[in-house]
Formats: sequence, C-alpha cells, structure tokens
Amino acid sequence: MISRIAQLINRGALLFLLVFSCTVTSAPAAEGKKPVGGLTPEAALRAGERLYRTGMLPSGKPVAAIIRGNKRITGGDLTPCANCHTRSGLGAVVEEMLVPPINGPMLYAPLKYMQQIPGPIEHRTLFANSRPAYTDLTLVNALVKGVSPSGRPLSPFMPRYQLTAKEAEVMVHYLKNLSAKHSPGVTEQELRFAVVLSDTVTTEERDALLQPLEAYFREEWNGRVVAQQTKRSTRWREDKPAGPLFRKVSLDIWELKGGPEGWRSQLEAYNSAQPVFALLGGLVPGSWEPVHRFCEDNRIPCILPQTELPVLSSSDWYTLYFSRGYYQEGAAAAKYLAKSPGSPAGTPVIQVLRDNAEGKALAQGFAAERKKTGGGPVVQRIIAPTEKTDQAFWTKLAADHPGAVVLVWLGAADLEGIAALLEPGVKKTPSRLFVSATLLDRSWQSIPDSLRDITHITYPNRLPDDSRYPREIFTGWMKMKKLPVLNEEISSKVYLLNRILALTLVDLGTEYYRDFFIDLLDFGKDQTSTSVVYPLLRFAPGQRYASVGCYVVTLTKGASPRLVPQGEWILF
Repeated sequence: MISRIAQLINRGALLFLLVFSCTVTSAPAAEGKKPVGGLTPEAALRAGERLYRTGMLPSGKPVAAIIRGNKRITGGDLTPCANCHTRSGLGAVVEEMLVPPINGPMLYAPLKYMQQIPGPIEHRTLFANSRPAYTDLTLVNALVKGVSPSGRPLSPFMPRYQLTAKEAEVMVHYLKNLSAKHSPGVTEQELRFAVVLSDTVTTEERDALLQPLEAYFREEWNGRVVAQQTKRSTRWREDKPAGPLFRKVSLDIWELKGGPEGWRSQLEAYNSAQPVFALLGGLVPGSWEPVHRFCEDNRIPCILPQTELPVLSSSDWYTLYFSRGYYQEGAAAAKYLAKSPGSPAGTPVIQVLRDNAEGKALAQGFAAERKKTGGGPVVQRIIAPTEKTDQAFWTKLAADHPGAVVLVWLGAADLEGIAALLEPGVKKTPSRLFVSATLLDRSWQSIPDSLRDITHITYPNRLPDDSRYPREIFTGWMKMKKLPVLNEEISSKVYLLNRILALTLVDLGTEYYRDFFIDLLDFGKDQTSTSVVYPLLRFAPGQRYASVGCYVVTLTKGASPRLVPQGEWILF
C-alpha cells in the first residue's frame, strides 16, 4: 500500500487527516507482523496515537498542514485530530457543526443514516451528507486531497496534512484500529462498573455511597431502561442486527485493605480477575493518587471519586474529579487577598499548618496562586506532631509576626487557644485570618466571636441559602427509593453521579468504548441544580475538575452564625 500512497503524495497532493480526534480505547491486535510505515504494527499504533492526539510526527517534529484554502500551519491546537473529533474518534459537535465519526468501524462502512451518528440525539439532526465506505486508498485520498470517497470536498476547516508516505500509512493504520473493539468490562449482555472503597470507611459512609448508586442501577437502569427496551429502535442504527440496545449494568465493590502502599497490587488483582468498564465514585482516606495512577496506566475511567486530595495534573485524562479539593481553597484565599483592600503591600503573610497532606495541599494552593498574582514572600510555620496549639502558642505567633495575615490551615481541635491572638498583651494583632471550611468540617463554633471580624473562610460549596431547591430534589429522590440520608454530602454527590450517568449511558448507546464514555462526559451539560454541594459543575476536554470556584465568607457572631459571602464565586 505504501507505494500507492507515495504516488498520491508525489503528485503534489497534501496529506490531510480527515479526523480531528480519536483515541485507542482498546486497540485490537494488529493483523500479522508486517511492518507499517517502517514500524512494527504495535509501534505504528503508538506513533499514530501520538500524531492523532498531539500533532507530533513519529520523528518528534510537529506536523504541518494546510487549512482554509492555502493557510499553512505547523503545530498548535489546530493540528491534533483529537481536538475536534475527540479521543475516541466517534465525533462531536463543535461550534454547531457536526464533526463526523472517524474510527475504524465507521470509516470502513457506508454512512447512510442519521441514526448511525453516535452520541446525543441532537447530533443526528446535523447529519447532512451520506457517503460510501472508505477503503485504504480512498482514505489516503481523503487525507491527501481533502476529498470524500464520494468525491465531495471535505470541510475547509479540516487540515490537509503534509506527511511522507510512511507517515500516511501509520495514520491509516491507526484510524483503522481506533475504537474498533469494545473496551474491557463489556459482554454481550452486561456492562460492568466498580466502586473503590477502603476497609477503613465506616459502615455509615459505605452505605451512604453504595445505597443510592445500587438503587439507581437496580430500579432505574436495569429495572426500566434495559427491561423495557425493544429489540430494534430507530434511536440507534438501522443497519445493526436485532439484539439488546443497552446492556444490563453490574456493580462490583473493590475493597482495599491496609495502607496505600499495598493498594496498587490489590487494584491490579481485581482488574485481572474481573475487568470493569469504569470506576464510579469511591471513597478512601487521604490521597486518591494510588487509584488515579492505576486508572491512568490502565486507561480506566474513574468518575467523581469523593476526595479532597486529588492528583493535580494538566495532562492526565482518565479521572474526573469534583474539584481540586484543599488545594483549590488555598488558591482562593490567595486570589481573594490579591484583589481585596485591607492588606497594604508589604504586609507579612504566614501559613500555619500541621505536617499532613491536608495542610500541605492548602499551603501549596495558596503559594502557587500568590506567585501568579505577584504577591510577596510567604512564611510557613509547620507544627510538630507533638506540639500543642494552646494559648502560649498563639501568643508567641502574634508576637513573632505582628500585624500579619495568618492563614490557619488547621482543624477545629487545634483552634482551642486561638483567641489569644487578641489578648491585651499582644502589641499588634493579626490583620486578617483565613481558615478552611472543609478542614474545619464546618465547626463554626471553633472560631471565637472575638476573632470573627477579621476571619475569612474559604468555602468551596453552594451557599446555604442557595441549596434549598437541589436539596428538595435530592431528598425527594431518596424518599422515593426508601433510602435514609445517612450522610448528606456523600449521598447527594452519588445522586448527582446518577443523574449524569442517566444521560451518558443512553448517549453511549452500544458504542462501548471507554474514551467515548469520557468524551460524552466532557461534552455533557453543565450541572447547576442537581448538586446540593456545588453551585456549578462543568467538564470539558482536558478539564478534569468540575467545580472551578470557591467563595470567601465571614461569620456573624453568636451561637448560630450566618455565612456572609465576601464577593462573588471566585473562578479559576
């Protein structure tokens, strides 16, 4: 085939990748061991994936292309195919324009009906042009000349890539294998998920997480959607054989025993014994990192684990978090401090924290954001494990750092003597205090009335006055399912996950590819009224933290204080 590709390229045509995006969710075994573009089939898949996702050639150089007539581009956001066609290659809608699917099974079959377009049903309404099936040579012709197999010019927004014959062969090989075989965790009858829990999770927390998730699958998905489906439906492809349109869902519990150092081997053992399509929710003490790394390495989606210590990454793909957790609160304090009056330039800033993951995450978030905003140096006061935070501690802190902005990244138990900051003997009291609502666990009484005028609280959740409507929806659903609300935060987050799954699993149809599952979540609707905990949740390609904001609030005085927001929701 490479000689035919060379003929096309040597005639002066420019190689165009008919796809903007795609991912190998589970690449099928390459046929034989015949070299592809001078590489082994396995190496060609890796090289094709890199070109598709990043726009980088096998040589390591950025690919060049022609778009919109004669505009030449090299590298940048316009050259990676995945930026428009998505990682799975099953297409999307970008700027109200249908980006067609370009994975192997779709390319090498005729595209006749709107029902063939995967994803949300509104995508089908944008389908306009049928085409015959591609062959290797007509696909190369499309890449080189920008022409479909029916002879119709492709969109001027589609790059025509300048590739060698070998690079073209690698790309065709990759597209042919892209989303060509269902991902692990799928059988003819079943779609399997799992929940990760540690053995230290309390019975109440475990039930608060599992009961609403199991109820959704048992009563709504398996009990209604799957049980009542017909054997054929124009909602999906007309050319598919009769058979189940949706799979029954099963839910495994992956319980992790012991410390985090032993979790990876347990996760691998669970996955080897019974692979799953994706992980849902989850709850472990401390950092989610061991589970995160396992999912990245195995390309297993992990959707909305309940953790305040996520992995912070701008490139990892497979774990979708509620937020950046403690780090986000620390960053919010820095952003607020940079924009608000009351702390003149040169005011000293000190962070007080225990030597633990929670305090460190808050401190890192503050330091990173302060550096971005051009703030001055920050002093850290790390409290030793056996050190007491009594009145003497706080009196000395005030004396050592007179008039400072003090960020108190501590739990409620460490604030018993904090009123000493305003003792008569203190020459110059702190100008401001900042504390974390999450680390305090909303124990507002731990903040003395005498300090509330100068205390600011990072509050990463929906304000109490704004939560009535979503809470009514959530509690109504729990009552309908005859489930007790054992832990509102845990169960309401699961309820939100259920609502997202209700849409995503329908849009997934029978295209059981992990990357397509994530693509659908990325392009899903904003969640503004289904979350008791957050005012807005939004994913997007490459955005792995759904809540990207935080309030800063103060407290009124008295036994039942009211939260008073100090400005709007701070966005990142």
